[in-house]
Amino acid sequence: DRMTSAVCGFMSSKGAPYADGSWVFTHYPFWAFTEARNKLHEAVEFNFINRGFYEDELVMMRNAVENFATNDFLLLEDRPYLRRSEVAVMAGAGPSLDESIETLQRIRDQIVLFSAGTALRPLLRNGLVPDFHCELENGTQVYDVLAEASKFGDLSQITLLAAGTVDPRVPRLFGKTILYFRDTVSSTEILHGKHRPIYGTGPTCVNMGLVTASVMGFRNFIFFGTDCGIRPGSGRHAKGTVYTDIDFYRGGQSTNNVMQVEGNFGGVVNTEIVYNASRLMMIDTIRYYGLDAINCSDGALIPGARPCVPEALEIPCPPLDRTAFMEHLERSLKSYAPGQLLEEANIDSIRRHTEGMFADLDKLLAELGEGEADFAVAYDSVMAFVAEAKSRYLKTESMISGSLQALPRIAMFYGFRVAEDAGRRALFDAFIAEFRAIAEFMAKNIHALFDNLATYAPAPSERVAVNAD
Repeated sequence: DRMTSAVCGFMSSKGAPYADGSWVFTHYPFWAFTEARNKLHEAVEFNFINRGFYEDELVMMRNAVENFATNDFLLLEDRPYLRRSEVAVMAGAGPSLDESIETLQRIRDQIVLFSAGTALRPLLRNGLVPDFHCELENGTQVYDVLAEASKFGDLSQITLLAAGTVDPRVPRLFGKTILYFRDTVSSTEILHGKHRPIYGTGPTCVNMGLVTASVMGFRNFIFFGTDCGIRPGSGRHAKGTVYTDIDFYRGGQSTNNVMQVEGNFGGVVNTEIVYNASRLMMIDTIRYYGLDAINCSDGALIPGARPCVPEALEIPCPPLDRTAFMEHLERSLKSYAPGQLLEEANIDSIRRHTEGMFADLDKLLAELGEGEADFAVAYDSVMAFVAEAKSRYLKTESMISGSLQALPRIAMFYGFRVAEDAGRRALFDAFIAEFRAIAEFMAKNIHALFDNLATYAPAPSERVAVNAD
């Protein structure tokens, strides 16, 4: 694993596209080298995934501003909180949740229950109302799924724990809301100011719940339905989720490459890139926070979490005083009224820096278009622009950096396969022209976004802290 990680890290530092067409030469017949080579094939696939596109960043920026402007909420930050003695249960929507319902009902009074994503509906259908519900994604479908789940329970009894980029309609479904700044997304880069983002909350709601609960101070965890894979012959989700009950959400099997990992209760489990990434992130979270974890899920083995069949689980603690617990937790978090957090941001300054960024980007692309038809030079130049932009443009490049990195990577893939000089020149000219047109399109839409966000921004006289130009 360390060899694979080191190779991938080196590739990323030089530019992932340069690995295209590379060969792996095993110079010595040693089992560790063979294992590293096999794992490298899987890791390189993940290394080539582009992180973020401007379309998503636009949605997240809009959602975050509206959430901060229109909702009362508590803010969770990555800073020390008092260690909590309560047992936290993380419930995912894996198929083994079905066999865990009776155990969850038996221990419900003794635990703090977190539901993750689509696990909420089957829990409510079985009379299990979580203390916290965890949401990570920004799409409108999150609201639709939660509205469907609300038919089976009163969401006003639940505290929402979500990224600040969640659909702004979602917090209004719940009794109380805890938001946090999710790492690396543009709304966090631009708006977080003095507040500390929470890192590593992806790729799934289970990961988000585990990390944020750990930040809150929980150290004792039990996992149910966090399968991170599928037993051969099993379904993909627990019964009672929208995936099993609602025709609109039913879908086929994942098209990602299937791999096999060791099962929590022996045997093997089929997994794929997202489920396996979730498993690996859970392993890292357990190790990083020093968690005492028990895994009652009949899915993939999660090293660091002790396997335990649900029927054998015993919790040696009395019923939880839930009111006292929530009061203590809420006192440890800072509360914000609608619009209060946005008083710390200077939207006008952010907009000016964004305009400057797009002007400089167009100048760079024009210069590249006048030079040699060298796709590698274009890639390196754009990557250097992205790297320098963080400090130069108040991190406003974060709204488009994913797309900026993707476009020259795509061009490199095709450009390196054109041997004829005239053909490569024509392709390069088309690439630069299209890149400039896309940049102009992004700039137009981002400026329109700022026009809309200005309706939420406080007047300069009301602003308590202004980001420096």
